[in-house]
Amino acid sequence: MSNVKVIDRRPFDINLTMQWNDIQELLTRCKRMWACAENPGDFQTLEDIEQALENIADFIRNRLDKS
Repeated sequence: MSNVKVIDRRPFDINLTMQWNDIQELLTRCKRMWACAENPGDFQTLEDIEQALENIADFIRNRLDKS
């Protein structure tokens, strides 16, 4: 027998994890967009998007750490 303990996760927490993964994918795509940004408006938009996504990712990660 194994000493491995399986912890049941709530469906809500599983969905939060999937959302966190989606946010990470969006952050990766946003970082790739810097290569084609051409003017200050593009740069500001990318900075704003990255900041918003990082805030959401931090919020989800904190929520998952508490559960």
